[in-house]
Amino acid sequence: MLGEWRLRHALPACYGRGQRAVVARMEDAYVLDLGLQTVVDGIVAPRRLLDHPFYMRWSRGELTGDELRAYASQYRHFEAHLPSILERAATVAEDPGLRAAALRNLADEAAAGRAHLDVFDVFLAGIDATVEAPTPAMDALLDNYDQQLSASAARGLAAVLAYECQSAEVARSKAAGLRDHYGLENDAVEFWDVHAGVDADHAAWLTDALSATDIPELEGALRERGSS
Repeated sequence: MLGEWRLRHALPACYGRGQRAVVARMEDAYVLDLGLQTVVDGIVAPRRLLDHPFYMRWSRGELTGDELRAYASQYRHFEAHLPSILERAATVAEDPGLRAAALRNLADEAAAGRAHLDVFDVFLAGIDATVEAPTPAMDALLDNYDQQLSASAARGLAAVLAYECQSAEVARSKAAGLRDHYGLENDAVEFWDVHAGVDADHAAWLTDALSATDIPELEGALRERGSS
């Protein structure tokens, strides 16, 4: 299942592997060994979402209507959950930079009259999809976000970054596939067009904020996810 693959590969990507230590201990002090963006890029590259067979079939127009509708039905649960993650992260964050990054992202996601969930529902209607109960894989994915956020705002936002550092190019590919192979245009594709632009900003904001956070705490998240 795609949700299970994303949980195992995309979400942990931002946290690294043991052999890709983000920080090094020098005389009892922690220092950045590599810029966070460089490390994230290196870790995510072998887990690139667009290399998953499902997305490759999407880009070639090989998904059936039922597959596309099932995907959309599950993705809506993630989209509905994201604003609460950002809002809770902003509430518990002690670091002003983390709080600001979460609130800027939330302002995009929940903008009055243009909330991303509302725009997604136009896509849902465009493919005649209905909202079904979350699958076990989706429940596990959302629970993982909640667990990271319960540990700290930094860990919760790192989980968001693990997805958003890839989602702009994924959204562009989805929009192109929907236009080229599924006959969708305009409002029905707007959600993916919007995310092809704003998610690059979201990832940049989170990367900047996380780069300035307490390094030992960030290392803990990196090592924990890397060992799973």
